[in-house]
Amino acid sequence: AFLLRLGVGLWLTRGLLRSSRATRIATEGVEVRTSDRVTAPVTSGIFRSTIVLPVDWEEWDRAKLDAVLAHEVSHVRRWVPAVQLVSAIPRGLFWPGPPEHGMAEDDGEGPTDT
Repeated sequence: AFLLRLGVGLWLTRGLLRSSRATRIATEGVEVRTSDRVTAPVTSGIFRSTIVLPVDWEEWDRAKLDAVLAHEVSHVRRWVPAVQLVSAIPRGLFWPGPPEHGMAEDDGEGPTDT
């Protein structure tokens, strides 16, 4: 069941990226896009990372935009999307057994939110 959920999530993410629109922003080689389907910034992709911003990002002041982009780029630098994908495999295989419980708690935010 969890592997099905993973597959559906990857399919939905692909749809989100395809329906998003390009911005004129690129930061540290990471493409930045916008979508009305997100209400908070999202980082996706392992080898070709993309940050998707909500449509109201143009109303943000420069300091907020810089902070959000720095935060999202930190996920790319720490390979958070890759870690989440790899950790989803044993969670799918062993769910709801004990090995899964410790892995499910790490959402990749960690020290980037402090």
